[in-house]
Amino acid sequence: MERKAEIRKRIKAELAKLPAEEREAKSRQIKKHLLNNPYFKKAKNIFIYLSFQKEVDTFPIIRESLELGKTILVPWTINQKEMIPLLLNDLEHLGKDEMGIPCPLHKIPFPPRRIELVILPGLAFDKKGNRLGRGKAFYDRFLSAIDPGTRKIALAYAFQVIDSLPVSAHDVPVDEIITENGEVIRGNSRE
Repeated sequence: MERKAEIRKRIKAELAKLPAEEREAKSRQIKKHLLNNPYFKKAKNIFIYLSFQKEVDTFPIIRESLELGKTILVPWTINQKEMIPLLLNDLEHLGKDEMGIPCPLHKIPFPPRRIELVILPGLAFDKKGNRLGRGKAFYDRFLSAIDPGTRKIALAYAFQVIDSLPVSAHDVPVDEIITENGEVIRGNSRE
């Protein structure tokens, strides 16, 4: 089995080659599938990442979610180790956190236990819902702090879903992975 570092390197290289127009087209397809997801439709308080680099573009998802009257929460990383959910009222007043990731200029924390749905990124996923991030374990620590019943949906391009990932004890799997192909991969589902 490939080691985590090798998988990260391989997927980062594939992401780097992804043309902007292809990223936009795939992101539109992923958005369509997510907006039709029953957990998304039902959730009021949604935690979602603000995309950067070559991640699935979440800005159109966030815009539409705000228009639907959903409460949008986004991550704010501090001290190189902690992630705090912040209320996001619009996409016009953004800065960057210490990692260079977009975050709201106005820091209004939100109680993690009130989050109903988490939409998260990753570099790679396997068909059991295991997730490989960038190696800092921000999401693993954050997911361990929220209600265990909170649904976790990952957004990824189809090439980011591989057969198997090495798993560490602290890794928190996702419940679903939505790709541009309309695939909804259900890992560790509680249904």
